[in-house]
Amino acid sequence: MKAGDQGAPLPLKLANKMLRIPELTPKSGCEWRPSQVCPVPYRPDRNSSGSVLCEGKLFHDFASGETLDAPALLAKVEGLDFRSAAKVFIELAGVGPTDSTNRVPFPGCVSLPPAEKPWEKPSLPQLEPLTRNERRILSELRGLSLESVELVHRRGFLWGLWWRGYRAWALTDSERWNCQWRRLDGCKWERHHGGSQFTSWGAKEIGDRRPLAGWPIGICEAAGFGSIALVEGGHDLLAAFHFLQLAGRAHCVAAVCMLGVSRIDAAALPHFAGKRIRIFCHADPASLDGGTKRPGLEAAARWTGQLVSVGCIVDAFDFSDLTKCDGHPVTDLNDLAHICDQDYESERETLETLMFF
Repeated sequence: MKAGDQGAPLPLKLANKMLRIPELTPKSGCEWRPSQVCPVPYRPDRNSSGSVLCEGKLFHDFASGETLDAPALLAKVEGLDFRSAAKVFIELAGVGPTDSTNRVPFPGCVSLPPAEKPWEKPSLPQLEPLTRNERRILSELRGLSLESVELVHRRGFLWGLWWRGYRAWALTDSERWNCQWRRLDGCKWERHHGGSQFTSWGAKEIGDRRPLAGWPIGICEAAGFGSIALVEGGHDLLAAFHFLQLAGRAHCVAAVCMLGVSRIDAAALPHFAGKRIRIFCHADPASLDGGTKRPGLEAAARWTGQLVSVGCIVDAFDFSDLTKCDGHPVTDLNDLAHICDQDYESERETLETLMFF
């Protein structure tokens, strides 16, 4: 992120405090409407792949992964170097002399009515508590202790719902920016007209607003913890509580879940600042067709860079050479609950470092 605030001259720091992105656009002659989900203003964008975050202070481009503060956004859309954009930004904020000459409006802007509720959260299905018997079914389905599933429930992350005629278990948190659910019978969802199946359904599929795909489930609830086990996928959040309880660390280490491989949302990053983070990413097997993509490992690398940028101490757990009872390799934290007793004995030193914090 290009941050005009850190190490910047006093006028720019003051301007950054006074002028947010929603107020910047009309002042610069643009009728582009910045909001939680909006088009990227500096290129054609039919998919609305932009998002204004941090109470209007940052803009994130999901297509490129770039995050810009207000002066950097101004520089990009008007084709200016950062120094020139900073000068214009200071003027627009009323900190310096006003000079409206040579002003170029944001490209591709159209006249739109003002947003009534730019920060409204996405719609979610009707959620209700899972019964104790359903929590027992879930613990058996995932091969995890009932006590750990009960803890996830008490922390407010685990919910139930009826979806397309099936009972499902869902994960979300108090912020309700994101949610994902799976069938409680362990089967996959079927598409309307046949064809492929899929394991999980997310809030992005319903409602008129998108969730924040990069919102980490449980990050606000981790405020009182100095250490975080950061996992990828809902079943791994359950597994994190399972192993935290086994290690006697559930009282001092928080479990936080990314529901996919998106970058950590910029609005969530400050909640990680200064903490000790251990990442448990999916150890994707190498592609049989010679492909080189390893989404889980690539996501862990992105998250590491983001977390280090806010002062975190970060490492990652290595699942290499661990095998489940069925002979398949361990590729995620939930798989680790399915290793054989003799393998546990041989790998005891590795496994005892699981929750090192």
